Amino acid sequence: MSKFEDGHDMSAKYEIDQMQDLSHHEVPMAAEQEGLKRDLRLRHMVMIAISGTIGTGLFLTSGSTIARAGPGGALLAYALIGLWLVFVCQAIGEIATLLPLPGAFNAWGGRVFDEALSFQMTWMYFINWAITIPAELSASAVIVSFWLPEDSKFPAWVVPLIIIVLMAYGELEYWFSILKVLTIIIFIVCGILVDAGAIGGTTYGVSNWKIEGAPFKGGFMGFLTTLVSVGYAYGGSEMTGVTAAESRNPHKHVPKA
Repeated sequence: MSKFEDGHDMSAKYEIDQMQDLSHHEVPMAAEQEGLKRDLRLRHMVMIAISGTIGTGLFLTSGSTIARAGPGGALLAYALIGLWLVFVCQAIGEIATLLPLPGAFNAWGGRVFDEALSFQMTWMYFINWAITIPAELSASAVIVSFWLPEDSKFPAWVVPLIIIVLMAYGELEYWFSILKVLTIIIFIVCGILVDAGAIGGTTYGVSNWKIEGAPFKGGFMGFLTTLVSVGYAYGGSEMTGVTAAESRNPHKHVPKA
């Protein structure tokens, strides 16, 4: 381990420099965080992080992904994008812990590089969600149409939920996230029972891995065509970084989330 000439540890000096650098950011960040409620607790942050990737990409498009690429191609696509996402979320978490700014990575670009980058990223992120939210609503309509009649009306009580205060949002997101996780667990258990023949009376096992064209249906091109839909399925994983500025203690909550 490297030492200074007087015998002091360089690693200790590096830690001191990090603490000093962090203190320099606290003053400008205070002005930027004015108006934030900062009322999200650790449990809210954890469930937002978990449920960020659980949505229509899993409930609706995972079947078409398997149909296009086969079980092997779909598994490889999800594993590849998931591995890439681990590094992205790790980087977002580290920066969000140091700079819990409103706007997250949209603001980081302007602070670290140039305001033009922040401008570009902000509009790209806006366009991303401006397209995603209508797609989510359309996909939700497709899912619930199995149970609801086609002439059903849009429930008016949904509108107030969109304009509620932050604390109510955190609580709703927390309980809805638990519901999502429980739904996934039920799907997994039911899938295992169906494959084993306990439900339906037919044992499927790994038969889908042995049909013609499997396990990599469509070959390499079939695998490539699924990467976009798989990447969409993982969308929302960055929400922990986005909500860091609303956390009560982002320096402790974000790493745990």
